[in-house]
Amino acid sequence: MPALPSQTWTLAPVASPAPALLIAGSSFSALNTRFSTDFSPRLHRRAAFTIPLPNPQSVVCLKSLFYFFTVLVACLHGASPAIVGSDLSDPDLGITLSKPEAWRFQSSREKRSAQKAVTYKNRSWDMAVKQNSFPARIVISKYPEPYTGLNPTLSIDRYPLGEYRFKDGLWVAQRDLGYIYHMLFTPITTVQPPQWVDLAGKKAGYYHTLFDLEVKALPTFRMDWQAWAVSTRLCVLVITAVGPQVGPDYSAADFNAIMRSIKFIQ
Repeated sequence: MPALPSQTWTLAPVASPAPALLIAGSSFSALNTRFSTDFSPRLHRRAAFTIPLPNPQSVVCLKSLFYFFTVLVACLHGASPAIVGSDLSDPDLGITLSKPEAWRFQSSREKRSAQKAVTYKNRSWDMAVKQNSFPARIVISKYPEPYTGLNPTLSIDRYPLGEYRFKDGLWVAQRDLGYIYHMLFTPITTVQPPQWVDLAGKKAGYYHTLFDLEVKALPTFRMDWQAWAVSTRLCVLVITAVGPQVGPDYSAADFNAIMRSIKFIQ
């Protein structure tokens, strides 16, 4: 396989076998629906730790319990990330990064406040946001929360792959984008379909999409959404950058700077 692109956030695809699923434009098939409902890392953490227990004396039960505790050790978080000024180090996730000076690392209270700051007219999307029991471990935003607007935000967390262990980052990116298609009923523009990119020396599945979300009592959010997924086989590290498509809060340069600053330390 040819070498991966050298730039951290270069979007040129890496030569690889054609992925099983590529979503283009605003079309998406029944296959996307099936996979998107099977797996999205954003909603999969709770499901991964809910395992049916068969007969306690069965080999299946013992294997299930062994796998459960393996994932538990691999994917649960330890101490909070260390923050010094604009620099963050998280040995638990195995990354370091730097934020723009004017941006902020969100506290746990801010993460919770952000879930309730606005109400989306798309009830499925609104429910998914408000009922998320696990806010991302690292959240970097331009403004403090609660913020009644589209706050440019980059979030990072690790999710268990559950029964989809050993799937790679491209597979996760495909399913995550499929989940967005499954949730929305408005046109979606896929700027970059799921593809391999280089992220600080690691292969990451990546996609870039644009869509609109109507919000009660506020102008429509014109979402510019990007995601990177790095699989460790048992878990997947997902980075999501979300901001407005146009206007003074368009934050491509800031997201670019954060992504270029990322280094993996394990």
